[in-house]
Amino acid sequence: TAESQPREQAKNRSNNFTDRGREAEEEERKTPARLQLEVRSIENSKQQLLTEEHVMMEKMSTLDKELDSLQQKGAASNVAIFLHSKEAKVT
Repeated sequence: TAESQPREQAKNRSNNFTDRGREAEEEERKTPARLQLEVRSIENSKQQLLTEEHVMMEKMSTLDKELDSLQQKGAASNVAIFLHSKEAKVT
């Protein structure tokens, strides 16, 4: 109807404006400076994870050595090893 036409036109203009706004935001996100920041952020996260992995590997190695040592001392079972490790943490 004639009454709904102006509303439809206004709605279409609003949608077009919103779409252009989204496109501009997407383009802004793709700028070289923005991409460089994202790359640096990802590289920093990667380095942090690698550092954490290294620390965890060292801890696992230490635990493996402790386990081997306890087994060589004749620990009766895994329960005894577990109890000994709990005791070591308390003291």
